[in-house]
Amino acid sequence: LRQYSCKAEDDMKSGNCTVTLKHGYDSIDEYTVSGSCHMEKSDGSRSVACKTYCGGAMTAYLIAKRPANNAQCIKNFNYRIEQRAKNWFLVRSGACLKSSIQIDVGCLFDYSVDKVSSFSNMVEDEMHSS
Repeated sequence: LRQYSCKAEDDMKSGNCTVTLKHGYDSIDEYTVSGSCHMEKSDGSRSVACKTYCGGAMTAYLIAKRPANNAQCIKNFNYRIEQRAKNWFLVRSGACLKSSIQIDVGCLFDYSVDKVSSFSNMVEDEMHSS
């Protein structure tokens, strides 16, 4: 489970998100990372892509947004999951960049999470591979 806490943008800085990696909603084993997002420009529009730390996963998927009634962030319209090479990214754009929101993302690996020695090692490995 990856829980993104994103703050509303009020200027041209890249999106202010932190991501907390957990084994599940009730997990006490968690690791928080900041600075894993970067701004992108394409055809005059801006988006922010954040690493999911799901590198090597078979898939990554959106679970939920909080608050659920946030009308500025619309799934698959201005926030979505994208695969790029072997990595997965949470991408936000448009009105969703101007909204404070929590987005939960899941990763599906073809191996047991017990094989991951620690989240800090996972983050370190992915930082060096990109």
